Amino acid sequence: MARETCPECRFDSDAYTDDDVSGALRALAPWWDIALRDRGGQVFARPVPTRWSAFEYLEHTREVFDLLKIGIDLVLAEDGVRFPTIAAPPVAAEPSRGDVAAAIARLDMAARALELDAIDATIAGSPHTGFLGDGTRVTVAWLLRHAVHDALHHLHDIGRGFVALGAGVTTHVGVVEQVNVSNGGVPKSAVPAANASYRGLSGDRQASRKHHGRVFQAVCLFSTEAIARLRDDGHPIDAGAAGENLTLSGLRWSELRPGTRLRIGAATVELSVPAVPCARNARWFSDGDFDRLHYDRHPGEARWYASVMVDGEIRTGDAVVVEPA
Repeated sequence: MARETCPECRFDSDAYTDDDVSGALRALAPWWDIALRDRGGQVFARPVPTRWSAFEYLEHTREVFDLLKIGIDLVLAEDGVRFPTIAAPPVAAEPSRGDVAAAIARLDMAARALELDAIDATIAGSPHTGFLGDGTRVTVAWLLRHAVHDALHHLHDIGRGFVALGAGVTTHVGVVEQVNVSNGGVPKSAVPAANASYRGLSGDRQASRKHHGRVFQAVCLFSTEAIARLRDDGHPIDAGAAGENLTLSGLRWSELRPGTRLRIGAATVELSVPAVPCARNARWFSDGDFDRLHYDRHPGEARWYASVMVDGEIRTGDAVVVEPA
């Protein structure tokens, strides 16, 4: 399978297992929902006239998925399919508008269709291949990973677009209170420092990759202020207990959004999606209600996943700069 990499968004097709592909496709609808929620007209605004709005990127991602679905079905049915070269659509003179919730639902349907193709291809073990316009031989697995690359890249694009529009999180500074790692499971234990890289922090691993460990989940972040509020409400939770790698203080936590970048020590990370609460965290709640950590219930008390955009060492006491210049 041809390797697909991207220096801009750091995509690497070799880093994605079939489970990672499925997990990424399932995460897209909630990711887009949170990224565009409460944005108002900013969703339809272009950072510059020649660059798509967030809504146009959303619609484009779904259109790419629909095309790839056709291509995958052709390869599954017949060996040696040759695909025409399809040019990227031009930027229209005026930004398009539409129902955001309906557009996200259409994207979710398209992503679920591709996920079923991923499952079917894995089960069938299809040996068929196709050829791109430049002669590159591709498999169903390559086409699925290309779909993930396209979607994740455009999520990076809209994050930068909102910043350019002045609609990103205001620059401010916090601090690393604790660096946490484990050999799997929770709680994670404090260490003085760790190196952040493409797959996460050095010395850290996930006991299960079913819901964790993807590239956009490389680092998990949590807030000391959120932990303090939970403790004030009688919950026996401490730094590292909920499985976060970095316990941070001084950030405007409820303002964070997908696409927000943070320079932490020598590393730079970009927020992807809030972490879905896990039953393993029930022990940190006096009533067992671990859904207290769910973004939709308490945005200011949700943990965040992030991709590592620039590798580097992170130490306790390092500054955390939100949206560095």
